[in-house]
Amino acid sequence: MTVTKDGSPGSSVVAGPWPGSAEDADSPQDGQSSKETFWNISYSYPLRPFGGSIWVNLLSNGQESTLSLTANWRGRQEIGFYSGLLPADRSEAVRTLVQRSDFARHAHHGNIAPDTPYTSLGYNPSGEASEIEIFVSQPPAPVAAAMNAIEDLAEEIRKHAYLVIAGSAAWNQPRFRVGDALELTVTLRSVGEKAVTFDNPLGSTDPGWTSLRMRVAADKPDDKLDWEREVVQVDVARHDLLTVKRRLPKGQPRIELAPGKELQFIVRRKFHMSPGFYKAVITYHGSDDHDNLKVIGGALDMDLGRIEITP
Repeated sequence: MTVTKDGSPGSSVVAGPWPGSAEDADSPQDGQSSKETFWNISYSYPLRPFGGSIWVNLLSNGQESTLSLTANWRGRQEIGFYSGLLPADRSEAVRTLVQRSDFARHAHHGNIAPDTPYTSLGYNPSGEASEIEIFVSQPPAPVAAAMNAIEDLAEEIRKHAYLVIAGSAAWNQPRFRVGDALELTVTLRSVGEKAVTFDNPLGSTDPGWTSLRMRVAADKPDDKLDWEREVVQVDVARHDLLTVKRRLPKGQPRIELAPGKELQFIVRRKFHMSPGFYKAVITYHGSDDHDNLKVIGGALDMDLGRIEITP
């Protein structure tokens, strides 16, 4: 698997370089060879059942480590690519944990069934392509400790947003009457260092698909829901969207937002619902583009919270 500057997976994990990286991985420093100087650790696992993962690539000696998120992680409504320098002492501490964990010996070495979720971990002391090991069950304590330490460093990397979309959504009123169209406002904001490009819900050329999917359910824990009777999931169509601030060029399938800029629109959709309390999530499903490093894809869940339907 590869963690690249666009945050997309590939065939192997590499050490760079990428635009904005501090150093070229092939350039030794202080008269040392790259084998003596550079190392990398790769780590990934799925964040949601149907697409969306975390990819971490830790690099040594003045190179920017990277984090790619194609779904929400640890409660934050963001997807995108992060890149930043880490404190050398913390990186080396994690490297030591990975080395001492003997993770390759504990990995799964047989076949796995299609769609089986797994965690991958790789380490290469030369900074070249890592040999990836797969874990399909809970790893032993030393390996789990190394993975937890990697995730703590990933939080540090997340302080350095490079190409990132943040999303939020809110009901336009706290309650609606039976038969009314539900109305909410969605905001997608560029919060990284560079301008970001993503699929434009308002510019969709498919009248039935705008990269948005909405789920409304009875207000109870997911494990208590009757998914056939108490959950409704719909694709948001083009006629369900209204612009708020400005009208975008017709047929513009993607939009580029400079850092700090946002795209905001209203979703207005009818649901056949009985009186009661409900919870809802609207998800932006963006496609990526391996030919354009600025395009951010993934599944961005935006929690709408609780709403009441009255008679």
